[in-house]
Amino acid sequence: MTTAQPSTATPPSETPLRWYCADANNHPRGPLSRDEIACLKLGGMISDQTLVMKEGGGDWQPYGKVFGAATYGTPTSPSMPEREQTILEIAKRARIRSVCGAYAPVVNCTAFEEEVCLQILKLFPEAAFTACWHVRGDGSELWTLFSAGKCDVGQIARQMRGNGDARRVEFIEPAVDVEKIIHERDELIHELAMLEPAIP
Repeated sequence: MTTAQPSTATPPSETPLRWYCADANNHPRGPLSRDEIACLKLGGMISDQTLVMKEGGGDWQPYGKVFGAATYGTPTSPSMPEREQTILEIAKRARIRSVCGAYAPVVNCTAFEEEVCLQILKLFPEAAFTACWHVRGDGSELWTLFSAGKCDVGQIARQMRGNGDARRVEFIEPAVDVEKIIHERDELIHELAMLEPAIP
């Protein structure tokens, strides 16, 4: 009779909750949950060879080695109706806000950006363009804009030092240094207080 050997697989509870993956320009994207990174794989935005790393450090390793090449996040799961439902639910969260001086429906989205934006344009047929954004690991925001053919979003990309064409562009909004802003505000308040006339 053979004795069962203990499993070497990592129990689900020990799996890191958030991950980074390398984008097309080898910049880290994330942190992302397990579901978000699986959505990127499902959407064809990353592959089994895409490098991923758990939040908090460690080595960059191929997605397929970390999560398994033919398991979670393959094109067979979730099913197409589930994927379409997910895209619709994300698109429904879009809200009108200012983007580089123009108003457009915008949503926070880490996967299926093009499909989500096309769905948003169906929900907001009067919109000239729409946008998806998400926060990257360094605190900056990656913006992706899609045009409905009513405007040239390439102009916005050039204004924001991004890249793309008249239909689809990307640009990065730098992280806001809140501590620096507070420090500058406090210095200004101090300088203004020094200018106040002394009360006799």
